[in-house]
Amino acid sequence: MNRFEIKRKTLETDIHIVIDFDKKYEATIITEIGFINHMLNTFAKYLDVSFYIKATGDLNIDNHHLIEDIAIVLGQIINKKINEDKNIKRFGNTIMPMDDSLILVALDLSGRSFLNYDVNIVSNTVGNIETEMFKEMFLKFTNNAKMNLHIKMLNGENGHHIIENIFKALAVSLKQAFIKNDSILSTKGSLGE
Repeated sequence: MNRFEIKRKTLETDIHIVIDFDKKYEATIITEIGFINHMLNTFAKYLDVSFYIKATGDLNIDNHHLIEDIAIVLGQIINKKINEDKNIKRFGNTIMPMDDSLILVALDLSGRSFLNYDVNIVSNTVGNIETEMFKEMFLKFTNNAKMNLHIKMLNGENGHHIIENIFKALAVSLKQAFIKNDSILSTKGSLGE
C-alpha cells in the first residue's frame, strides 16, 4: 500500500492530508494560506505524487497553528511511508539552484529526528508569513517524520526563491530516499532503532 491518509482535528485546526505515492503528480491543495498552497503544490510536483490537503485553522489569531499542524500531519505521513517499506535507499540529497538561491538538502530516513536549518532570509516575511515560521515548520515535519534533515542555504537574496527552492530540494531528496533497495540499508538490520 502506497496511499496514506491522516485526519487531525484540534480546537485550533482541522487537517486532512492524503498522499498516494503510486500515482503521478496531481494536487488539490486548500489551506487558506496562498503561499503555503504554492509551496505544497511545489512539493507534490517535485515528489511526483498525488497530493490532497484540506486544512483550516484559527487564522484570526495568526498562521502559526495551521502551518505547524500541516507540518505535523505531513511528517506523520512520511513516517508511515517509511514504516510501510523499509527496503529503501534511505538517503537523499540535492543541491538545487533557483535564480539567485542555491539550496543544499541532505536527509536520512533513519527513524531518528534531527534538523539542521542553516537559512538566513533577509526579509521578515514571505507571502505574509514570518520567515522564522519556516524553521518551525521544518522542525515539526522532521520530528514527526522521524528523519535527519539538513537544509543549508548556499546562496540567496529573494525570500520567495529561497523558501520555494527548499521545498523543491526536499521533495527531490525524498524521492531519492524512497527508491527501492534490495534490503534494509542498516548494519543493525532495521531503521529507527
